[in-house]
Amino acid sequence: MVEVRVETSEVESRIKTLNLEGIIKRSAKRAATHAKKIGSQRVRARYTIRSFKGGIKPIRATGDGAEILFQSPRLPVERYKARVTSKGIFVSIKRGQGAIVPRSFVHPLSGRFMQREGKPRYPIHSITSLSIPQLFGNETVLEQMSEAALMMFEKRVEHEIERVL
Repeated sequence: MVEVRVETSEVESRIKTLNLEGIIKRSAKRAATHAKKIGSQRVRARYTIRSFKGGIKPIRATGDGAEILFQSPRLPVERYKARVTSKGIFVSIKRGQGAIVPRSFVHPLSGRFMQREGKPRYPIHSITSLSIPQLFGNETVLEQMSEAALMMFEKRVEHEIERVL
């Protein structure tokens, strides 16, 4: 016969040293970092965007997890795959697709890609495309990000508990 004794004072001290709230916060922040990386990879595989500069804010630990904040206005097409041709400006937002923007030109002073709205010379406006939150809002990207975050969270919780013990 095997007898096992556990004193409650020992269990209480172990629980206090574990600091479960800290473990969960650290694990959630690491999972969010991993989800951000996976999301960036999936967005780059689907769209021709060159950089996410300024569109993804630093990850913040919240009371019960972590959050990633995507925030940006509509992006100019210069951030995507765009080039000037003799017929106008060729823009490709999604990989494998693209077209010439009608009545488009390069502004001589700013170098920005512009488009005329109608037959007359004015008004003109800058050519914009999707914003960073719209890119990451794609259903498949969100699904893959959440799966990756869940797997990493489980892995990190185990690691953090082992580290503390």
